[in-house]
Order: sequence, then structure tokens, then C-alpha cells
Amino acid sequence: MPLAPAGPALAHAESLYTVLRTIRDRIDVAAASGRSTPELIPRHNASRDRLVSHLAAIDSSALAGDDARALGVMRRTLARDLTALAPASAAHPNPSSHRPECGYDARAIAAAPNGLDSLRGRLYACYGWPSPR
Repeated sequence: MPLAPAGPALAHAESLYTVLRTIRDRIDVAAASGRSTPELIPRHNASRDRLVSHLAAIDSSALAGDDARALGVMRRTLARDLTALAPASAAHPNPSSHRPECGYDARAIAAAPNGLDSLRGRLYACYGWPSPR
């Protein structure tokens, strides 16, 4: 794929990133609250594939400042947090039916090995847990 002009290509990649991030957040929150969203997984993976293609076409040497940082953040997040999902599972294939422990020390969890993943899981579990009405 030929390299695209950085400005418009980056703006389009940012839009694709927003779509992907929104879909992934919906999947993660649903999974943390015990709901399955298998219909979102193909959309997630297709959105991810489009974003991968667009990011690969951006000439990073033509970017400076905030644009270069934005491209770097999108690429890192795509590699670490927005990986492709297997069709049979969302973020947590067997969510617990027990109330999550939401009184936690976020700094202590984040400092542990794989802490950000643990903290993200705890955050989504607490956010997605049905509150009493």
C-alpha cells in the first residue's frame, strides 16, 4: 500500500481508532458484567484490520509533535490493548456472577506485574456490575 499524505491519513486513522476503541470498550464492559456480545467480535476484528492497514500507510517521518505522538499511541495501543479477539470469547469468557471487589488500591494493583491488565479488568468489572436500584 503506498504511503498516504500524513495529515488526512492521520485524521482518518484517528476516526477508525475511535470506532475500534468504542467497540472494544462495549465488549469489555459487557463481559465484565456477565453479558456476552459475540455479534460485536467480527465488527471489532474488521475495524482493527482497517486500522492496521491505515496506520501502515502513514509516513511517520512526515509527522511532528502531537501528530507523531498520536500515531505512536495508536500503534502501541493497537499492539498491546486492542488485539484481535477470538470468535468464541470476548474479554473474559467466564465472567463471575459474584459481586466484584470495588474497594481497591489502584496504585498497588497497577504496580504489580501485569498490573495494568488487572486494574483494567477490575475497573470494567466494577463499572459493569449492576448497581442496586
